[in-house]
Amino acid sequence: MVRHSRALLLAMLVLGLTWAQAAETGSFSYRAHKMYNDGRYPESIRLLQKALEASAKEADLEGENRVIMDMAQIMGHLYKYEKANKLFETIRPSSLNPVATLSLLRMQLELLNQQGKYAESWALFDSKQGLLNDDSPEMLHGSILLAAAVANAGTGADVSRSGKMVEKATDLLDDEAPGMLSLAQARIADLQGDLAQATKLYETTLKNAQKSRKIWIAGQVLIRLGQLAQKGTDSLLASEYYLRAAKLYMGMGIDRPFLQAAEAYLALQPQDEDLARAVHNSKLRLNPAEAIADTTGNAP
Repeated sequence: MVRHSRALLLAMLVLGLTWAQAAETGSFSYRAHKMYNDGRYPESIRLLQKALEASAKEADLEGENRVIMDMAQIMGHLYKYEKANKLFETIRPSSLNPVATLSLLRMQLELLNQQGKYAESWALFDSKQGLLNDDSPEMLHGSILLAAAVANAGTGADVSRSGKMVEKATDLLDDEAPGMLSLAQARIADLQGDLAQATKLYETTLKNAQKSRKIWIAGQVLIRLGQLAQKGTDSLLASEYYLRAAKLYMGMGIDRPFLQAAEAYLALQPQDEDLARAVHNSKLRLNPAEAIADTTGNAP
C-alpha cells in the first residue's frame, strides 16, 4: 500500500496535479494529465487552457498556479523556453504552499538544465535548498536533488558533490523511480566526460522510459544516444537512433523536437525523401521566425 501511494504521488508530481483543486479545474487537469502521459501534447495543452479558465471562474488560485506550472513544463518540452519562463513569471510565490513551492523549484531547475544553463540552475538550487527538510515529500525531494546534481556536474565545480547528492536522492526515491535516477546518472556521466558509462546509462534509461511510456523522455534519450554514436563515428547507429526519435515525435505531433531528430537523421541519410517532406511540412506549421530557429537542441 505504501509503495502504491508513493508511485501515485510520483505520477501526480509529473504535472503537479493535486486533488485539492476545485472540481472543474481538477477535472480538466486530470484529463490533461492523461493526455500528457499518452504523449498527446496538443490535446493536453487545450485541456490545460480550459483548466486555467475554470480556475479563474472558480477563484481557485492554487489550481491556477498548478495549471500554469503544468503548461510551462510542456512548453519546455516543446523547446519554447521563453514561453515557459513567462508562464513561471506569472506565478506569485507567496500564493504557493510548501509542496507547490518545491514543485516549482524542480520544474525551474529541470528547464534550466535542459537548456544547458547549469550555473544558473545551480545558483537557483543553492539559494532555495533551505526549503528542503525532513518533512518534504520524498519523491519531490529526491527529484530536486537529482536536478541539482546534474546542474553541479554541468558547472564542473565539485565532481564529488554530484555523487553525494545522487546517493541521498537514491535513498529518498527508494527504487520507485529507476528511470529518473538512471537519467540523472547518465547526464552526470555525460557532463563529466565518461561517454561509455553515459551511453550505458542512457540505454538503461531508454528501456525504463519505454516500459513506463515516457515518450518525450525516450525521444530525448534517443537523440543523445545518436549524438554519442556520431561522436564515436558510428553514423549508421546514430541514424537509427535519430530516426526512432523522429518517429516518436512525429507521432506526438510536436514540431521542434521532431525537427531536431529528423534533421540530424537527414544530415546522415539525405536520400530519405519521405522524412524530408515531413520536415518541410513541419517547418510550414511554424511561423517563419521559428522555422529558421536553431533546432540543434538540448544539452545532455
